[in-house]
Amino acid sequence: MKYLLKELEIMTISKIITRKNLKFKNLIIGIIISLLLGFLFYGSGTLTINDKPINSFDGAISTLLPITMFFSSVIATFVSANSIPDEYNNKRNQLIYIRGIKQVEYHLKITLGNIMSSVFFMAILFIPVLIIGFRYDNNINLLKLIGVFLLSLPNIIFISLVSTSLSNIGGFLLGAIGGMLFTIIGYFHEILDFLSKMTEGVLLKIIEIVLKITPNLYGVLNIGKNYLFGNKLDFKALYSVGIGIIVAIIVLIVYKRKND
Repeated sequence: MKYLLKELEIMTISKIITRKNLKFKNLIIGIIISLLLGFLFYGSGTLTINDKPINSFDGAISTLLPITMFFSSVIATFVSANSIPDEYNNKRNQLIYIRGIKQVEYHLKITLGNIMSSVFFMAILFIPVLIIGFRYDNNINLLKLIGVFLLSLPNIIFISLVSTSLSNIGGFLLGAIGGMLFTIIGYFHEILDFLSKMTEGVLLKIIEIVLKITPNLYGVLNIGKNYLFGNKLDFKALYSVGIGIIVAIIVLIVYKRKND
């Protein structure tokens, strides 16, 4: 019975963190971004690339999906980087530890709450992708669009985990900066890879190291897009994100924070 009560308390931590992250202000920000993306991409010819209007399903998805996931990752970064520091700053950790809950359990449940709320924000921002899918292609398979959403989830899980782990080590600032760096480099991974072929010397070495330690988040989006259009799938980028998730979890477990 005592063990069961402890498990319920631990699960409650995740629910509390999720509700805190989904506060009204954050929800409004997510909804506004979603509405803006829907408005920009829904009107035929509203946006152009190289003076050519985006008026095809392929063109709209190829542009909208990375933008959607980038903003989803930005939101995931800031809500996740704030959770652990906020718990300690408000001394709620002391109430947790006197109940016999270990720090690792506590931090993992905070992380789960961060991931659940980050996925929820991603779902809000993904609504324009669904709308555009039906806007340009009446024959589009809804299940395939849901499949794209599920294939993109590892990106959000990774960013949320990294932001949470780094914030546990160095507070909100380190978590936010780290999450943003992994977001920017991850979604511009292929551009940096292209630039590396045009550079040499120290700069080349720096770019190569950065690319090796940063999962290719844009490559994961390409997996989803290829799945949507029935093209051949290459899961290499997804493997790198999976490794990143494992490393982030290990860092979160191994690093012990002072119970101040």
